[in-house]
Amino acid sequence: MSQTLINEVRQLLEANGIVIDEAKIDLFEKDVLDLLDDVKYQTNNDFEGFTDYPFAIAKFIAGAIEHNQRADVKGNLKSRSMGTVSYTFNEYESTYPKHLMSLLDRFTVRKKAKFHVFK
Repeated sequence: MSQTLINEVRQLLEANGIVIDEAKIDLFEKDVLDLLDDVKYQTNNDFEGFTDYPFAIAKFIAGAIEHNQRADVKGNLKSRSMGTVSYTFNEYESTYPKHLMSLLDRFTVRKKAKFHVFK
């Protein structure tokens, strides 16, 4: 099941122009599995009963890997200016941008509220 997910993430990254070097494939697989653990934690869902992970999970992991490789993320860049133009990068409440986190919304298991009748 995990190997299918790893292959899907790799295909998505290659479609976006990020090629995984064969010498670093072990690290890539560990990164995917680590991000999968993060998905399980964020969604409070262990995905029991799934034969394969949903494609949205592969999209999230590929997007997270792509996001983590950006130079402004690596250097914790908050803003930059060039001449009269300046850019300010938003800080997000979570580690990843909202458009990536929204991929996980439908898989999030929320705790149900318990209501008690007053006596």
